[in-house]
Amino acid sequence: KYLAGQKVPPFTFVPSVLINKENAAEKGKPFLDAAEKAGVK
Repeated sequence: KYLAGQKVPPFTFVPSVLINKENAAEKGKPFLDAAEKAGVK
């Protein structure tokens, strides 16, 4: 996978797979904040 022209290790996408609508607000917040800072939408 490539993101913003950089090669991204597959394991960086694992947290997003584990997050679902039910627990996203609780468990996903730190990951989503980090992703947003990294420029991921």
